Amino acid sequence: MDVYPSHRTAAYPANVLEATVRNARDCKTYNQGLSLEADCRGGLPFPIAKNGNEMMWNQLLRYKNGPTGVADTHTSWVIASNGAITKTAQQEGYEEFPYYQTHLKDRDPQLYGRVWTINTEPARRAGEMSGISDFLDPTKSPRRAWSYSPGQRRVKLAPEFAYDTPVASQGGISLFDELQMFAGQQDRFDFKLLGRQEMYIPYNAYKWYFGIEAPEQLMKNHVNPDVERWELHRVYVVEATLKPGMRHVYSKRRYYIDEDTFGAGLYDAWDQNDNLYRTLYMAGVQIYDKDIPYATKLAIFDFNKNMYGILNDFLIGNLTFIAEAPSNAQQNPEAIVGKMTQR
Repeated sequence: MDVYPSHRTAAYPANVLEATVRNARDCKTYNQGLSLEADCRGGLPFPIAKNGNEMMWNQLLRYKNGPTGVADTHTSWVIASNGAITKTAQQEGYEEFPYYQTHLKDRDPQLYGRVWTINTEPARRAGEMSGISDFLDPTKSPRRAWSYSPGQRRVKLAPEFAYDTPVASQGGISLFDELQMFAGQQDRFDFKLLGRQEMYIPYNAYKWYFGIEAPEQLMKNHVNPDVERWELHRVYVVEATLKPGMRHVYSKRRYYIDEDTFGAGLYDAWDQNDNLYRTLYMAGVQIYDKDIPYATKLAIFDFNKNMYGILNDFLIGNLTFIAEAPSNAQQNPEAIVGKMTQR
């Protein structure tokens, strides 16, 4: 592992910083930390987090898409124990955070994030689509997920796209509630903020994101260290323990979250026998011309199957911060499917 000098490169737009200062004083959760007030919109919710739920809201609502959204083409890879490489999916997609789109009057202030994707590879899954929308009060408005199959030619609700359901397009190596380290509701685990410490994490990983040919990153048991960059940074440590009576494949999780971006970091998960099941690390880069600390590309390791995956890889594809966000009407499932199937 190559360790480089530390550079705290995170930078944000002035309006986000102003809203974050406001939130340090005024932002609050309710429903025992499971819900967030809509008045927090526009800034990082808890720059001085006092508990685990607040820190996980920081991770969920990190500033990564700008005031509009991100369109991309990305690839998911799974590398088996014998070194065999499988491209489990290549997808086009779009993600935006209405949480930061306070200037757009057609946005539901309770909707904080939405994403949709269409499979282009492999051929047997080409044309399959899915989408997810998440809300600030999931106790009242739970996740809305949908899917579309070219064979059936209709949009279906997909409530199973949550918690510990494996993500099929990622070869089953990850779960829906560990997309980009954590996603969805916090209701099945007790989250405890353990404090802050220094840790080596993947950071300023421009080569891994943008600067190599895709095959260079893939080795038998791990990512090629020559394409990675690790730096010493302070991280917040959050431990999540499964609540009594709740069901999940994990009994415990521990998150190491960068103090500047709430994106880059590491994550461990243990099974019901307290054996280490999966480890994940997510790298970040600073998009200097947009003032966006961007972090979505990650590596995840499954120790039960002795395999690993690389997800949200843009080396075959593209990453574009769009100039103008689509209208709310253009983003209902039927409109998205209609647009993408008429190309």
